[in-house]
Amino acid sequence: MLRGGFCHPILFPDGGKTLKSWSNLMFAILVEIWATTLIKLSTDRNSTPLYVCSLFLYNVSLTFFGYSLAVIPVSTAYAIWSALGTAAVSIAGVVWFGEVMNLKKALCLVAIVFGVVGLNLE
Repeated sequence: MLRGGFCHPILFPDGGKTLKSWSNLMFAILVEIWATTLIKLSTDRNSTPLYVCSLFLYNVSLTFFGYSLAVIPVSTAYAIWSALGTAAVSIAGVVWFGEVMNLKKALCLVAIVFGVVGLNLE
């Protein structure tokens, strides 16, 4: 049996810091998507509690984004955060709010994602 649990030195030589940073980044992205969706709901329903909740979620997102920077370079983290957030919020707009997704918009979203991947290739 491996000692040290999930962060065994053979599997994670940095003690799991990289995994933790990437997990923090993914959590920050998910929370930011949720916050942006709540902003839209709050304006559609003229709801102050939803608006306040979205502000809280933005703070949570930025906090975890900051934690992710312990290992991930800021240029990489921000590019991924903004690209995945943009793509996911666009899809949420289509699915939940009936926004239009045409071919041009879809191709541009794909270009954003591939652009971020390209920027981060070494």
